[in-house]
Amino acid sequence: MAKMYFGSTEMSPVFIREEKVIERVLDQDIHQVLGNVNEYYKLERDETPIIINGERIKDLGDYALIGKYYKDSRVEEIHFDDLQQLTGYAALSYFNFDGKCEKISFNNLISISGDYACYYMMYQNYSAKSPPGLGNGTNTLKNVNMPLLQTISGNYACQYMFYYCSGLTSVDLSNLTSISGDYSCNYMFSYCNNLPSVDLSNLTSISGGSSCYGMFANCYKLSSVDLSNLTSISGGSACYYMFSRCSGLTSVDLSNLTSISGSASCYGMFYYCNNLSNIKLFDLVMSEEKDEGNR
Repeated sequence: MAKMYFGSTEMSPVFIREEKVIERVLDQDIHQVLGNVNEYYKLERDETPIIINGERIKDLGDYALIGKYYKDSRVEEIHFDDLQQLTGYAALSYFNFDGKCEKISFNNLISISGDYACYYMMYQNYSAKSPPGLGNGTNTLKNVNMPLLQTISGNYACQYMFYYCSGLTSVDLSNLTSISGDYSCNYMFSYCNNLPSVDLSNLTSISGGSSCYGMFANCYKLSSVDLSNLTSISGGSACYYMFSRCSGLTSVDLSNLTSISGSASCYGMFYYCNNLSNIKLFDLVMSEEKDEGNR
């Protein structure tokens, strides 16, 4: 089994380049960049399984590892356990899109602030012939560890990050306190069909246009959600369809939620949650704002 190491002793953001795949670019269109990556992966390559160890990396700069292991089925585990912040634009975007990784750990990651930082990072492609939510049958990702993550704030930062990861059974977001930024967690865990529960007990605020739009939509086995410290939801469509079609959901704790504002901020939040029988609410105040789109 091959181990791939990326690292630097520098404390400043790390910019990593793979000469065969992509130079660090600032102005090039993302789709053009990914086209170059696809050309690389048409070449013959060693099929030895890979464990990625990003030790000593404290931060990732713009485009640092975009598409690095795009559609690469050799990757079995991904560890960025020294990474403390993600500030780079599209730093891990499309990193292992449609791969077969089983485990991801960001054990010291505190903040994700870069726009598009993890956009489509582990997105699982799916066949139009597949039943809804079952993906293409190749997904093996089971565990995602981000135990120290406190803030997600970049625009589109985690959009579609784990979309259609139907094998996912464990997610640690227990220290996440704030979600902001437009579309920051849009469909982040949508169609994670085997995810049974999620601990968001330290989350206190959700803000930003469509920041959690569909974040857990179609997670059919999700049965309980702890949002007991959430106090405010603001921003147009901030929680729009956040838990829609979570047919296994039976209870939600929103006992400290005191403020909801923004146009359509909670529209359809629990749409088609047919088994939801227990929602805890306390001293909720609704405020009406003019419709300003997603803002």
